[in-house]
Amino acid sequence: MSTVGCVKKSDIVIVGAGAAGTQVAQVLSRAGKTAVLVDPRDEPVELPPLTDGLFGEALTVTPLPVPEGIQRITAEAVRVEQGAVHLADGRVLEAESIVIATGLSPRPSPIPGGFTVGSLPGAQALRDAVVGRGDPLPRLGVLGSGFLALEIARSAADLGAEVALHLRGDLPLPGTSPELGQAVLELNEAAGVRFVPRDPNPDAASADVWAAAVGSRPVVPDCPWPLTFSGRLAVGADLQVVPGVWAIGDCAEPVEGPNAGLGDGGAEPTALSQGLWLGRVLAGEDVDAEWREVPSRWSFQGTTRVFTAGAAYRVCDPTPVVLGDPAAGRGQLLFFSGPHDDSVLLRVETIGLPPAHNAAKRLLGSVLAEGLDAIADGRDLPGAVTRAEAAAPDFDMRARSRQPAGRIA
Repeated sequence: MSTVGCVKKSDIVIVGAGAAGTQVAQVLSRAGKTAVLVDPRDEPVELPPLTDGLFGEALTVTPLPVPEGIQRITAEAVRVEQGAVHLADGRVLEAESIVIATGLSPRPSPIPGGFTVGSLPGAQALRDAVVGRGDPLPRLGVLGSGFLALEIARSAADLGAEVALHLRGDLPLPGTSPELGQAVLELNEAAGVRFVPRDPNPDAASADVWAAAVGSRPVVPDCPWPLTFSGRLAVGADLQVVPGVWAIGDCAEPVEGPNAGLGDGGAEPTALSQGLWLGRVLAGEDVDAEWREVPSRWSFQGTTRVFTAGAAYRVCDPTPVVLGDPAAGRGQLLFFSGPHDDSVLLRVETIGLPPAHNAAKRLLGSVLAEGLDAIADGRDLPGAVTRAEAAAPDFDMRARSRQPAGRIA
């Protein structure tokens, strides 16, 4: 390799200073290691808090500081290959180990002049367009069906604005169960959000301000490795793309190991888990040879708290066992590997009960650690919750999660 434009060779270069990349840097810093952290943004921030109370008294901004001992380079990485990161300014960073954690970029608004909130400037601009006008508040139109669209719409409704959420289908949250989608719709509707089903291309004149949360694209630098169908870098159970190159967070997709095929992996809990595990690996600590984590998501829509944990809804039997009253904002929907009594728990959707969500994650951990193939093959899975057990009148998620694996009272 030519040395023209090269800087001093580093042990570790981390491309991306979002939640995943910063987590790796923090672990390395605590272990006394050095690394180079590359990101084009002047001051990266945590993204989920930006929409938690977007139109509240103040925008929630949580900076992601550079840890001690980590060198920060403000530049765009345009190409990555084994042993080298090429920057837009012509410099080349040579490294023994490279971590790609470049995240997602929001799709632009299909309505001209519409706002997106995939960055601090975008969130601030939308907030100024709504809150900065004073009374009367403008009519807000929101495009999208996912968690982010719901958070934007609910925050505006809580402010007292007239807000309409234009869905692609009949219900929000298309990647979850229709039972959860219906419950979330009704709870937010009661708080003042007007839902417009099957209207992904509304009349622009029907609102004064538009916000779009219509999906995101993985951001992946030019590289010589093939991408998955979703446009992400394919990684193994050790999160490696090829020897010496790892990818984590929203730009990566496990295609081998316990998390392969589980879906729902592109979320902050996954990014932080991967960053923590990989940071320990690169620091030389004694850790499991494979990364594993129960995929999970959370969304705060005003007083409505929504959580999911486990395998993607599409791989589960669609008939749930219902605990509590999700429609009233306090309950859980349990989904299993099949319709039979001995089918095992694969997914839990929770509204309003954070401790019960955490209990579900603990219960799902021992099962999903074996992978979907083990479940399909009918292998013995100690500690697994069956449909018959969960349907019993006295079943208690939190109490069950405290029992040792393999023991059922």
